[in-house]
Amino acid sequence: MNDQWKKVFWFLGIGVLIAALPFGEEPHLLQKWKLFVNGWLHKPIDWLDFAFHGLPLLFVASYVIYLISIRLIVALRQKR
Repeated sequence: MNDQWKKVFWFLGIGVLIAALPFGEEPHLLQKWKLFVNGWLHKPIDWLDFAFHGLPLLFVASYVIYLISIRLIVALRQKR
């Protein structure tokens, strides 16, 4: 396994940890998602909390997509 995928696993672990905080009945990310879906997410602090808990997972997902696309581009160029 190369270093890029090791970084992905570390970032994924940190992202899941931040998304799952606080460890209680229901993580903040799920609470804020329910507020967002129901249209009750009005306070700026709620939006910041939603972003704080959700963006790390979004960054990890975008980084994984980036790495996969690079691998596909390299594989397609080698076929030529």
